[in-house]
Amino acid sequence: MLFSWSGSLECELWTGGRGALNQHLFRVTSSTYPKWFYYFWIKHHLPTFRHIAAAKATTMGHIQRGHLTEARVVLPQRELLQKATRHLDPLIEALIARRLQARNIECMRDLLVPKLISGAIEVHSVDALLHDPA
Repeated sequence: MLFSWSGSLECELWTGGRGALNQHLFRVTSSTYPKWFYYFWIKHHLPTFRHIAAAKATTMGHIQRGHLTEARVVLPQRELLQKATRHLDPLIEALIARRLQARNIECMRDLLVPKLISGAIEVHSVDALLHDPA
């Protein structure tokens, strides 16, 4: 999961492949809490963080580490956290899988469209591939 605390102030489940981090972009992870837990808490605090950043913006709004420290979360009892995780982990994993699938489809589109436009492949060829049961 990536959290941008400067500029756009976003929290995303990253599925874009290899990338680089910088002083404005953090990789968020935990060995204690499940991904859904910190993902939804960051999403919960984003409106407040955006408000803080907008109030301080000169060129690019941002928040400071202190704002992260001041952000409060409710920690459920372990049993409740485990029950919620059994239900929410599969949803988060499905979301990630769908984003990866969409990324693959975009890559196929980007590969096929220029070939279709140039005439390197013809529409009936693609249609045959799509309807081929093999």
